[in-house]
Amino acid sequence: GIGSPIGPDMLSIGTSAPVDYLITSLLDPNDKIKEGYHMTIVTEKNGNIQSGGLISEDKDKVVLRDNSGNIIQIARSDVQSLTISNTSMMPPGLTAGLREDEFVDLVRFLSDLGKEGDFKTDPRPFIRSWKALASHTRSGQQIREHGSAAFAKPSEGDRWEEPFYSRVNGELRLNDLPDIKGMGNPIGVVRFGINSELKGSIELLINDSNGVQLFDGETAIKLPAIGTAKVSVPAGGDDKRFTLVIDKGQRKEGISIETQTK
Repeated sequence: GIGSPIGPDMLSIGTSAPVDYLITSLLDPNDKIKEGYHMTIVTEKNGNIQSGGLISEDKDKVVLRDNSGNIIQIARSDVQSLTISNTSMMPPGLTAGLREDEFVDLVRFLSDLGKEGDFKTDPRPFIRSWKALASHTRSGQQIREHGSAAFAKPSEGDRWEEPFYSRVNGELRLNDLPDIKGMGNPIGVVRFGINSELKGSIELLINDSNGVQLFDGETAIKLPAIGTAKVSVPAGGDDKRFTLVIDKGQRKEGISIETQTK
């Protein structure tokens, strides 16, 4: 754990006020809560209680995002009460297991977010949360018969690790993904979904389709052999809707997918 007080003088970054605020927010999330990060508690008429960050509310529904990033939609007719809590959405104690140098690195990273440089957040709407296949029970024969499509099919023997996050520039680094063998080069297999609030159709813009195969459910989406790819798909679905099979031996860079509304 952190054995001594941390102060901005130890970090040599920024000005004392922002750094002090970051340190206080990490060690005591409920001390100063930024607007929009309060916990919203919804009590339903059937007695169920839902909590999370308030995304939106209107005459038809209340939409929350919980601490795991899941979207919760509650019909307005089911709401008995809605309360804005004085509790932060960030749970306390998240930094308790960090060494002092790790805590300093975390604060330095957070203080650089949004500034020009490696940690400037790209405002484009990239896919940022993924599930990665860690192990599976598909036989060599299944893989030979179906190729990459074998990994788009549901299997009870699959073990998925989550969440995997893209970097601030939108890139998912291939070295971060578990190696899946059985198709020659090691591959990475990830799944993702699209914001369930979107309607109509959207476009997925892939930075480079080299060594990539994309499936919507179990249906293969045709991509060019190399270069950027833009495909139109219906909006909606869950976080397991799309499967991406990446041949690590064919790529030198990570992958990013931007979503664009039409």
